[in-house]
Amino acid sequence: MFASAVIVVLAACGSGSGGSGATHAAAIRPPAEDIIFGTYERRPPQGTTALKLQRDGSLILAKDKGKLDDEKPLATGSWKLEKDTLTLVYSLGECADGARSGTYKVSVSKIGIHFAKLEDECAVRAKIDGETWWRVRPKVNE
Repeated sequence: MFASAVIVVLAACGSGSGGSGATHAAAIRPPAEDIIFGTYERRPPQGTTALKLQRDGSLILAKDKGKLDDEKPLATGSWKLEKDTLTLVYSLGECADGARSGTYKVSVSKIGIHFAKLEDECAVRAKIDGETWWRVRPKVNE
């Protein structure tokens, strides 16, 4: 009787693929500051706008990912991440006059970034509120 009770307890505590151990492992994500760098894009029907967040703290906003290296992007500026709060500051282009900065709570993953507006007086930039922009994968050289 004792042996069968031990087997039942051990089976209930197992960490198989459906066990609670798998749930906890899936919830672990690297810190946003480690994975935020890169290029993100809107996808239709929201649009095709692309945003590049560079390691040096600069940013480029373009009509689409193919125009990120153009001489005249939609906006350029800087960004800063503190925990889950992203501040975008546009110095040239859209939102560069007047309301230059906007602050968003972000959720960053390897597949994209989700924006939730905290404060932004630029109506054009504030359209990202509630949107998820998808990470653009670098092209593999053939």
